[in-house]
Amino acid sequence: MNYRVIKYFIDRDSLKEFNVGDLFPCVDEKRAEQLIFKGYIVREQEKSDKQPAKKEPTKTAKAKSTTKKAATKKKA
Repeated sequence: MNYRVIKYFIDRDSLKEFNVGDLFPCVDEKRAEQLIFKGYIVREQEKSDKQPAKKEPTKTAKAKSTTKKAATKKKA
C-alpha cells in the first residue's frame, strides 16, 4: 500500500530519504502504523474514492440571467 509523506524522514530499514509529498511504499502494516503514529506518513486515498464535483450554476448566475431577461422584456 502507498502512503503520503507529510514529514521528512530517513527510513531505518532501507536508509532511503523521503521528502514531504513523496510516496512511501510499505507492505508491513506494523511499520506503516508506527510511521503514521509518529506523524511521518498518512494513508493515500484511492483514486476511485474521489468523485468529481458536480458543477451547478450559482444563485448569482441565475439571478443575473433572470434580470437580463426581465430587462429585455421591459424594453420591448
